[in-house]
Amino acid sequence: MSKRQLSLFQAFEKKRSKPTITNTQQSSDNEGATSSQAGREDEVASYASSSSASLAVAAAVSEGPSPEPAENTRQQQRVVSAAAYEDDLGCVKADELKTTSDSVKLKAIQSRFKPPRGWVPPARVICGKQRKIPEEFFDESIYPTLRYSKSVDGVFCVACMLFSSDDMVLRTKPLTDWSNAKKIVSRHMSTPAHHSAQLRAGEFVDVALGKSQSIYSKLDRSHELAVERNKHGLKAVIDLIAVCGQQNLPIRGHTDERSNFQVLLNYRAKGDEKLREYLENAPSNAKYCSHSVQNELIELCGKQIQDTVLKKCRDAEWFSLLADETADISNVEQVALVLRYVDCVNSSYSLREDFLGFFSTADTTGETLTQLLLGRLRELDLDPARIVGQGYDGAGNVSGKVRGVQARIREQYPAAVYVHCRNHALNLAIVHSTKIPVVRNTLNTAQELVSFITASPKRLQCLLRNSSSKKRLQKFSDTRWSQHDMCLSTVIDNYEDVVTTLAELKTDADAKCSSAASALSRAMETFEFIICLTVTQELLHCLTPLSNGLQNPKCELPMAARMATDLVTVLEKKRDDSTYDNIWGKACSLAELVEVIPSLPRIAKKQAHRSNTPAANPQEYWKRTIFLPFIDHLTTEVRDRVCLALPRLKAQYLLPDKLPLLTDSLWMEIKEEYGALMPSVDTADVELNLWRQHNRAKDDTPVTSECDILQVLRLTADFYPNVHTVIKVLLTMPVSTASAERSFSCLRRLKTYLRNTMTDKRLSGLALMNIHHDIPIDSEAILREFDVTGRRRINIK
Repeated sequence: MSKRQLSLFQAFEKKRSKPTITNTQQSSDNEGATSSQAGREDEVASYASSSSASLAVAAAVSEGPSPEPAENTRQQQRVVSAAAYEDDLGCVKADELKTTSDSVKLKAIQSRFKPPRGWVPPARVICGKQRKIPEEFFDESIYPTLRYSKSVDGVFCVACMLFSSDDMVLRTKPLTDWSNAKKIVSRHMSTPAHHSAQLRAGEFVDVALGKSQSIYSKLDRSHELAVERNKHGLKAVIDLIAVCGQQNLPIRGHTDERSNFQVLLNYRAKGDEKLREYLENAPSNAKYCSHSVQNELIELCGKQIQDTVLKKCRDAEWFSLLADETADISNVEQVALVLRYVDCVNSSYSLREDFLGFFSTADTTGETLTQLLLGRLRELDLDPARIVGQGYDGAGNVSGKVRGVQARIREQYPAAVYVHCRNHALNLAIVHSTKIPVVRNTLNTAQELVSFITASPKRLQCLLRNSSSKKRLQKFSDTRWSQHDMCLSTVIDNYEDVVTTLAELKTDADAKCSSAASALSRAMETFEFIICLTVTQELLHCLTPLSNGLQNPKCELPMAARMATDLVTVLEKKRDDSTYDNIWGKACSLAELVEVIPSLPRIAKKQAHRSNTPAANPQEYWKRTIFLPFIDHLTTEVRDRVCLALPRLKAQYLLPDKLPLLTDSLWMEIKEEYGALMPSVDTADVELNLWRQHNRAKDDTPVTSECDILQVLRLTADFYPNVHTVIKVLLTMPVSTASAERSFSCLRRLKTYLRNTMTDKRLSGLALMNIHHDIPIDSEAILREFDVTGRRRINIK
């Protein structure tokens, strides 16, 4: 430290107002002045020479120059991490806390133990009497620097722990003598050492929060301009990475010069003078545009989005866990984690399903996935005891009743009820209902037809030349059976054109193409294929609204159950003659286009592989053979698989429109299911009577009109806590895992053939930015976190 710098610090310190010191205090303080003088000199030198000097403005200044601390001494300093600190000063020594990073210091100053309602402080016997901590010590307006430690049941002075070197009570040792606590604290607060430490703490907080500038910024204008230029350049880098992540633009390229990141950065610098100066004047090893810095900034951006989601989830109190796994293009098993919760903003409630990240796993056994999910939740500071629902597909490793993920998690947390994805249940219903031989053969033929034509550009162009319809043939999905009606619809709309195309392809020079076209043409020119195609498309089309509704994140369990029940009712009504007559008319019109006559198949007395249903005419025969078996099978499967009666679904009888149907036995079942989650189960019966009276009209008749369940949640928030909790948990219960599967689309866009190697942190960060593109990224906060240690190669503070 130069003499000029030391003199400037001394002048700055003399300008500060100092507290009046009495003779008694002066004599008592002189005893420890000699022992602490050398330590204060070292502290001044270390403060002036380190890069974090901008966050310690009011440093203790000695009367003479002090030697620089040795390099090996600085390397041996023990740093306390933010995770080890845990908001309790009793868990760390004063000397260790003093040498930690600025972020931990700021956290120690800002964090303060606030006694929860009903909290009773521990008591200890002092001089034969039970003594407790004075309540005034928790008042920040009276004792702003006192911090209570639960681990040692004592108080510390956080300002002295961070900015003082004296060995005294409240710094190196907690104050636990509650009989003389106020006198000791009052005497401590009147000492010059405490006043100096408190002043330095206030200046430290102001600089850390950007409310004031550092000493160097005030004394050196060139330093201030350099900091401004460096911050502007780094903010531009952060903003560019955020835009690339939100728009899913590849950041890297074959070379760094031709990468999207570098090209866009140079293009922006053409109209930004400060950014151009930063790129030209910054050292080559301190431009912070390298791959490692990009990964660090991507991770910080993803973490900021993740923290935003986690804060909402913690405020919601309860949440459900949704997960699904898939293999990416590099054949690595990725697990997508999604949280479902009820978000409240300005007393307005809404359902949310938010993606939290991808996590790779070596295997997908129930034990491994359970450890992965619970471990990630604990790493994200989410309490697994707050899980009230689990949503997975029907795979045995997750849905197994003994060794599945849902059984293992519920064994530890009984409130985490498993709900089989309703979309997967609907898909299974369709799969099992289409196992009727004639329906199965028709679907296989239609799928082969679409694959045959769309697999070859030559055959596809032949169809387009003959086609008059704007709808193209759509490929069948192997997993989304509910979309088969859309694929069958394109076949029906292009039926005549497809038959004409197959007739041309039968004369093709390629033998394989000619034989395949002949086989498909013979199948399409039979009335059995035409009537089965029409019946299957018409009935599967009834399932499309339910499939789309279940995929909506806003769909709640009562709505899903009501939609499934309505679908069963619709299918039962479609068994009448009018529905089949319409289908028969469409099939006859389609057969007429390709010159096929509706007829009966050959019937033998002994037939093992074909239906021998007796009928007077073709219309009656095909109704009994295809329509009635298929619709009955489909209705049964939907009723058995999708319309399951879950115990927690009984809470819907607390809604105003169903409250008159709530019986005493139902209420007992609801209390048994939700009792562990209710805030006050003892008053639940009285609260139910008040809730019933509240929902009666002026003429004392029950309210029967349908109501918005989110509106009920708002009405019960203040005066009906038990009803509010039950409705909130009911809303939090998962319906489907569509949000988790929807993230796989983002995964396929991120990890491609050209981008098939990236770490989990980079993958999750990019996925979070792309999926949560509506969440703004604060570049200023990212910059502060990026320079949290204050040891970057350029000045940012």
